[in-house]
Amino acid sequence: MLEGSNVARTHAPDGVYIGQARRDPVRMAAFDDEQQGVAIVAAAATLNALEYIGKRVSEARLVCSGTGPGALAYLDLVVSLGLRRENIFVGDPTGVVYIGQVAGMDPGLARFARGTGARAIADVMPGADILVGVSAANVAMADLVKVMAVNPIIIAISDAMPEVAPEAVLAVRTDAIIATRHARHPNHISGAMCVPFIVRGALDTGAMTVNEEMKLAAVHAIASLAQAEIPKEVAAIEDAHDLRFGPRYLIPKAFDRRLIEVVAPAVAKAAAESGVARRRIADMEAYRRSLSQVVGSSSPTAPTAIAGRHANVKSVIFAEGEDERVLRAAQCAIDESVARPVLLGRPDVIAHVIDRCRLGLDPGVNCEIVDPLDPDIHDDAVTRYCMLRRRDGISPVLAAVELRSCRTLLAAMLLRSGRADAMLCGTTGRRAGHLIAVRDVIGRRKGVDTLAVMETLMLPERPLFICDALLNSNPGAGQIADIAWLGVDEVRRLGISPQVMLVPRLGSSAGEATCEKKMREALTLIHERVSGMASGGGEPSGSAFPCATFDQTLSELNVDASANMLVMHDGEMADVIRNVMRISTGQGISAGQAVLGARWRVHILTPAATIRQIVNATALAVGDDVSNWTRS
Repeated sequence: MLEGSNVARTHAPDGVYIGQARRDPVRMAAFDDEQQGVAIVAAAATLNALEYIGKRVSEARLVCSGTGPGALAYLDLVVSLGLRRENIFVGDPTGVVYIGQVAGMDPGLARFARGTGARAIADVMPGADILVGVSAANVAMADLVKVMAVNPIIIAISDAMPEVAPEAVLAVRTDAIIATRHARHPNHISGAMCVPFIVRGALDTGAMTVNEEMKLAAVHAIASLAQAEIPKEVAAIEDAHDLRFGPRYLIPKAFDRRLIEVVAPAVAKAAAESGVARRRIADMEAYRRSLSQVVGSSSPTAPTAIAGRHANVKSVIFAEGEDERVLRAAQCAIDESVARPVLLGRPDVIAHVIDRCRLGLDPGVNCEIVDPLDPDIHDDAVTRYCMLRRRDGISPVLAAVELRSCRTLLAAMLLRSGRADAMLCGTTGRRAGHLIAVRDVIGRRKGVDTLAVMETLMLPERPLFICDALLNSNPGAGQIADIAWLGVDEVRRLGISPQVMLVPRLGSSAGEATCEKKMREALTLIHERVSGMASGGGEPSGSAFPCATFDQTLSELNVDASANMLVMHDGEMADVIRNVMRISTGQGISAGQAVLGARWRVHILTPAATIRQIVNATALAVGDDVSNWTRS
């Protein structure tokens, strides 16, 4: 059984008392995710900052502005790391906490009271190495930083806005090292960096509590990960400058997939060694590998797709920019340097979601908002849409109605005008409507006779790509061959060698027999094209088509192990294969559907898409050099 208490909004000292009361009488792990999680990551940032400037933890002098549960959790951790209590000065709303103080004193705070004549925070700032803000925005003014020691360390972890604006600090102290809760700044302190993995380690060992040893193990694991060599799959999603251990990279990125591999085992080991584990993990290395497989199955192709990007971050239009999942995914895309979001939606609605979810999206700085109700944007789109569809008899009135009722249509017009490099849609509405908008506005690339979709299905061992004929209900052999080649190009763009299987309808009726014959004709056309490319000096691509067609009943379905790309006769058959693969593996996460053959890159999601699926689709959408795509 899992049970939890949220004390994040409980003021001090009540939050501490509640947490302690929950922990003492029960034989289950009690952990305050907001307070303890942030404190652990902040402590890891502090530890690495001190190591970077060459200062021993025991010699550091720390000033803390704030006396809440989060502040006390952080201070307890840094003391356990070796910081001496006599070097810590804590300030509450009345000033510096001192021995003999009566007002506002509680047992938890009393252990940090100092025998000092200083009564204001400013009095204890000269020579301080570390300034920690755990109170409210702009409490500690940048002027106080001027008198701190060389390479001052600023840990500003107020929930909404930092106590000290990084820009203001750097204006007066260019040597400052800063970590904040704000996602747009380097050294983003987020409880997501440790809480899920601490809980995982505790649950896997049946820990009765999350004790100090387990928290310290998490601190050291996070700190060591920031100093470890950066694997190429992690480096692919971040700027190289930001991934060198130093002032701008004291802690890993919140979505570093290696975190579960180091934090959970460290916590599990600490639980066993400290005597709170009810189950022991015999083979820690095997446990670590199992965790790696868990996280690996969620996004195996995204790093590959991103690795092909150029240094400049490309922009992606999100057609449903008011959707909370989309906004959270946009935040992830920024944090992981995947793309610059262009959010289509009403600014006030988006601002409300950003504020409610406490996201770091900052329009004009790290993202852009396009208001669909803006008269200039709307009128320009209507004019261009009428010109584009003039042969279909689209009047200005009808164009205005269609553009107001279909955000995907407006997003496609913005993409066509060069407002972004790629587009994502589909978190609301039916797929057919999105496909029609793409067909009518985006159109086909030069030299392409048909459009198709390719869904990336993330299986435990490898990705599986499923292509179907999009709006072509009964494609001919030539169209199927074209779809196969479009899919091969897309898979190769992702850095994966394609192994293709052509899949007809299942069954034995005359219609299915005709379908199988058509697929065999398509395979013949493909082989002829391969021979022509080889004789003409082009890249021999026959190895991409080792598989022939197959015609089996659903119960006998068994996709060749060498095939990683299936070309379906139609969307219905694609759905059958997709569901079979999900059921047979027990897993399978979709990264959306890429439209193949379109002039610009478009990915279509589903209303059930998760945040990570949206991020994966974003990564796949911008993985190519978009300058290679035709713009007219």
